[in-house]
Amino acid sequence: MACSSCYLQWLKSWSTELPAVAHTPVVKRSQYVHEARALDIADMKALKHDKRYALMVLLFHAQLCKSFDDAVEMFIRKLRIIYNGAEEQLRQYYLEHQKRAEKLIIQLRDVLDAFVEGETDADRGARIAAAFHDEPGNLLIECDEDIAYAGNNYLPFMLAPYQSQRPLLLNCLS
Repeated sequence: MACSSCYLQWLKSWSTELPAVAHTPVVKRSQYVHEARALDIADMKALKHDKRYALMVLLFHAQLCKSFDDAVEMFIRKLRIIYNGAEEQLRQYYLEHQKRAEKLIIQLRDVLDAFVEGETDADRGARIAAAFHDEPGNLLIECDEDIAYAGNNYLPFMLAPYQSQRPLLLNCLS
């Protein structure tokens, strides 16, 4: 990416020195660009100076636009890869932690059952404490982790791949 970044910087620096082509109709501009791409050096030298210069300027601007389009396409492709990878990791997470979620639901049911069956507050408290199969602190940690991924939240899974691709993505944006 460093080479293509240098290439884009080089093209951008030259574009300020050349005449603008925005006033040329798109169809005519496209026709001239195709003509310039079809010519070899000998054919280009055979052209009149003004036409050769015009074709080269139009070809240059077309190549600059194509380079920017390529950078945007690379950016989108990299983001799609990160996004799809994060969604797949979330699906894997759900599959791997399904039993833990079921265990937490069973534990909640036992706690609610102890609350409903208790006659006094002290009795309810004792029954609820007895209903915990694991340490309540560990249960809170497990609940918080499951809540973090609730609602198809794949964003936490995007962080690691994004960090490794960050320079490339920022380079595409610049």
